[in-house]
Amino acid sequence: DFSGAKQYLDRYMRAVPTPGPEALWLGARLERRLGDRTAMLSYGNQLRLRFPSAPETKAFMEGRFQ
Repeated sequence: DFSGAKQYLDRYMRAVPTPGPEALWLGARLERRLGDRTAMLSYGNQLRLRFPSAPETKAFMEGRFQ
């Protein structure tokens, strides 16, 4: 249930001051599955800016969404 997961993640993102790379990576993967390229890229940009050396950022940059 990707829509339900997105709703849960949206609530989580509003509740935490600074989401970690795991949450941002999950957001990018969910948005990709839901077909929202703009939101997916937004999560990816946050990953690149906040966590440039994180494994999640590397996976995003390499297009490894599975």
